[in-house]
Amino acid sequence: MLKKLEDYTRHLLNDRRDIRRRRVDYDAVLRDEASQLIFRGRTKNISSSGVKLHGLPVGLGLETGQRVRVEFLVIPRDAGQVARRPTFTGCIVRIDDNDGDYNVAIAFDEPYENIE
Repeated sequence: MLKKLEDYTRHLLNDRRDIRRRRVDYDAVLRDEASQLIFRGRTKNISSSGVKLHGLPVGLGLETGQRVRVEFLVIPRDAGQVARRPTFTGCIVRIDDNDGDYNVAIAFDEPYENIE
């Protein structure tokens, strides 16, 4: 019952954010401060202030509050443009473990205005 209440509260809070999030599906990785790969997955949504990833931890060391570097492959909609892999630094603000299925939310250190 408590888990359902927490999920509902999180849902209400997510709906009140002022920053627009877009649903996108990019290949993504998280690296720790020593550049070790700690998470591999896909983006669920992204905004100028952070990103939410879905995937699996790689090795040990995934914790809330941890400083990370986020890399994801951006495939442009226009076929004439080149794909790129931007890198952002930030902090893990939430980890949801649903029977081995992980969602990780990262807040960027600095806002980023144009992901695509």
